[in-house]
Amino acid sequence: MRRILIYISVFVFVVIIAIVGFYYLNLARYTERVESSKQALELSMVLLSEKLSYGYFQWSEFYKAVQKGDKEFIENNINDMLASSPLIHSMKIIDRPAFFSNEESLYKILPGSKGKELSVYFNIFDDFLKNVVKNKIVQAEISLNELLAAYNMSDLIEIVHSEAGKPLVFGLNYKLKIFPLRFFQIVSALSIGFLACLIVRTIVEWEISTHYQTVGLETLVSLFEQRDRHTANHSKNVAAIAVILGRNLGIKRKRLKLLERAALLHDIGKIGIPEKDLAKNGKLNDEEYFIMKRHSEIGAVLVDKIPYLRDLKSVILYHHEKTDGSGYPYGLKGDKIPYLARILAVADVFDALISDRPYRSAMNLENAIKEMEKMPLDQEIVNALKNNIKNILVVLNKNTEMLIRQ
Repeated sequence: MRRILIYISVFVFVVIIAIVGFYYLNLARYTERVESSKQALELSMVLLSEKLSYGYFQWSEFYKAVQKGDKEFIENNINDMLASSPLIHSMKIIDRPAFFSNEESLYKILPGSKGKELSVYFNIFDDFLKNVVKNKIVQAEISLNELLAAYNMSDLIEIVHSEAGKPLVFGLNYKLKIFPLRFFQIVSALSIGFLACLIVRTIVEWEISTHYQTVGLETLVSLFEQRDRHTANHSKNVAAIAVILGRNLGIKRKRLKLLERAALLHDIGKIGIPEKDLAKNGKLNDEEYFIMKRHSEIGAVLVDKIPYLRDLKSVILYHHEKTDGSGYPYGLKGDKIPYLARILAVADVFDALISDRPYRSAMNLENAIKEMEKMPLDQEIVNALKNNIKNILVVLNKNTEMLIRQ
């Protein structure tokens, strides 16, 4: 009888430990999901704000309209912005509030007064950021419910105003909604015991961490795809070419993964470039080209805001530098350009040359490679491209077939 009681006591103890383990594993899973979604949510708000700021509020026409009080021009453009950005449910010109007195800032994101929205405040500049409207700014309100629903967070968190909550983004706090410990988890706990629980917990925690580290990246690529399918296929092609080149040139493991991620996001800064410049048929004028060249800097700033994407910053920032110093944004030469950025530059130029663009037709492979041999690119990498052209074409054809099926 005594032995039976000991067995029962040990079994109950193991069951309690197992259930507690499952509880905290469940909590860790929810917490990891929130953390990854927070990063994607924060970056999507920054992207939206950057796009509106660069597209409308750094624009001499809008600046002049606000100065003159041209209500029709202002209203037409506000309607365009509301139509192109479903998350924004209202936008208006307001008197400059005391909390937004810094006229050097492009915008400021704060919680709304009602607690159910985020407010984005924009300064209004001319084209070259030399002049700003002193007494007026733009206020845009974004529905928190719609924003959380877009990232599948509505069923997971609740926005709270108490200091007891955990920080979300832009001054908002949250708490996890109560979640049940499901019956099958309890049954599993009863059956597997303490040791099995520890093993499973360790394995699953590792898998959860690995999975959710990639969620923010996948969300960014998805945002990019929704904006322009042609550009999205270009990014995937460049990533595939860069990986093949990287392997051939001895790049391994983490650096190869870093190169692939940087290639997928190398043009993410174009979200901040006005649509009219991206889609223009013909050569850009000096002002348009000046704005277009900012996309690598914008992209570097955006990925720098996400902790696990910060390593991509230098690759994205320098992927338009040229070995003779004629590139941008800093005119670096030769080995001063990071090696991964030089690989990305070759992959980017090659896919651009063999693809149709609004302003020209695609080149054939032979002419594209001949053209690249004349360019100020790293010719060792160009040579690796020539030697691996068959493998590259196989991957590019697969990407094209996948895009067609979509």
